[in-house]
Amino acid sequence: APHPAAKALYFTVKDLDAVFARAEALGCVSQESVHGAPGGQISVRPWGERSFYAGDKWGNPLCFVEAGTTYPG
Repeated sequence: APHPAAKALYFTVKDLDAVFARAEALGCVSQESVHGAPGGQISVRPWGERSFYAGDKWGNPLCFVEAGTTYPG
């Protein structure tokens, strides 16, 4: 049976606003806080990424990051 991933799966996308609108329509945006900001809202994270968090139907955390703002580590 599927089980949640230990960490978020990250996806780099060109149109973060469109992906966010789709996730919101599907009701899968995160309700958790990420470094003091709502994970389910588009935010510029302390490390510079413009992103939001969501979850898939198996409970895996997903992070969608705007292309060009990805933190290289």
